[in-house]
Amino acid sequence: MRTVAHACEYAILSALVWRALARKRAAMVAAAWTVAWALTYAALDELHQRFVPGRTCSLEDWSVDLVGIVLALAVLLVMRAFRKRA
Repeated sequence: MRTVAHACEYAILSALVWRALARKRAAMVAAAWTVAWALTYAALDELHQRFVPGRTCSLEDWSVDLVGIVLALAVLLVMRAFRKRA
């Protein structure tokens, strides 16, 4: 359950960042910036956890964050393509 929550958290974060960026940029450029920003944020979050007692820095958690980011962007880009067709 914690893994799913982690992926959902970063999916929501990515959707919000992409929505803010996609208004002024092409969709794929906004997607690239979103991935870069969200992965950097996830890495910094993992680094921060290394210094918090009882928490650990984990590449697995960072990978789960990446999955949430990519899934959210895939859904958003597909939805945008369908809207443009209609």
